[in-house]
Amino acid sequence: MLGILPATAQDITVDKGQRVPRKGWIALPYGFSSDTWDVAVGIGGGTSGWLSDTSITYGAATYSSNGTWSVILGGNGYPTGILDRLYVEPLANYFHYTNLQVFLPGNPEYLSSPNLAGSNDSSGENYFREGADDAWLQAQFRYVLPMGDNRDSAIHTYEVDRGMLVSAPTGGEIWDPFRSGRTSLLFRPYYRNQSVTVPETGTPYSFETLNLQVGLEYDNRDFRTNPSRGSYQKVAITRDWGALGDSDSWTFGEIELSKYFNLGETGWFRQRVIGLNAWTGYSFTWEEVDVPGLGAPVAVNRPPYYTGATLGGFNRMRGYPSNRFNGRAVSYLSAEYRLIPHWLPFSDTMVDEILDLDWWQISIFAEAGRVGDSYDLELFYNDLHYDAGIDLRFFVRNAVVRIGAAFSEETMQFVAMFGQPF
Repeated sequence: MLGILPATAQDITVDKGQRVPRKGWIALPYGFSSDTWDVAVGIGGGTSGWLSDTSITYGAATYSSNGTWSVILGGNGYPTGILDRLYVEPLANYFHYTNLQVFLPGNPEYLSSPNLAGSNDSSGENYFREGADDAWLQAQFRYVLPMGDNRDSAIHTYEVDRGMLVSAPTGGEIWDPFRSGRTSLLFRPYYRNQSVTVPETGTPYSFETLNLQVGLEYDNRDFRTNPSRGSYQKVAITRDWGALGDSDSWTFGEIELSKYFNLGETGWFRQRVIGLNAWTGYSFTWEEVDVPGLGAPVAVNRPPYYTGATLGGFNRMRGYPSNRFNGRAVSYLSAEYRLIPHWLPFSDTMVDEILDLDWWQISIFAEAGRVGDSYDLELFYNDLHYDAGIDLRFFVRNAVVRIGAAFSEETMQFVAMFGQPF
């Protein structure tokens, strides 16, 4: 719901023949059910064009039958007013859970298991469900370097015809940061505090972090919203200095790579694309110390289980619950086959008038990944976990909304989200 907006980051997407994006707002109710939420209802929406043509502001509020509730408020493409090429993407979330699924030690049936909850070889039943409060604040600062496609301006305007790019791309034809694509410096201060009631003690335990991520991003994709060719590269390092009472000091480094191949048009499909994605990371400061009487080592100077080397959820290992796996090191691979049919549902109907649907996409995907205690070659091929699934994605109001299902050896997960996963 939050993605039904005409601009993302420093992009402006306009229909063919337009010069400026349409400004306005949208609000839509929604509902869903899950093991954590039971039956939930909410309303989400946003507005575009406030502050600048690149700015969008969005929010959502959700309440469920078991008393779980959440509030989300954020934005993209805000000019900072400090530097012409510096933009900020703020995000604030608060979740109150009554039945959160947590893959951490605490399930009494697995206290003697040699495989800790959340580790790569742990059982999918090794978790507990308890109440939790989760506060999350971050601000992604992006400085767009004056090179490649952004030599003259930090903003790129995409012109589309029924959702397909017809104007000049931002990259994809050659790999050269000085001539093609967009290069950005990233700075992301991040605060999160998840207070979980641990079954063994019955008292809340705080998983808290205040950290800073610094990264370098080279985006050489032709159309950021729906790439058909080109590549994406990001290198980042995240540091928590342990300034808060409930957080360790830790450092995590990561690399993400994506590549896209355009297979062209056929009589059935307007577009056929193969997308490949890889991600890997390592917690450099992770240590394991023996605690007398516990019988197992305890990891210190590590990221909280919900960040760092973690898999499962909306974007990586979608066939597993959120944060199903967490460890010192991580590897992840994904492949998608994306098809946009010529036939368009809801054309010339009231539904199309409300949503402004330009195309829909079928995406068949497969994923592999694992976490581990060390960073070596075996991390990329030994004891991997797998899943596969299918998404239906819709280009509405010049943004992508996706719904789908993913299947793994442990469970089936339904995913509803906005934006391409990579």
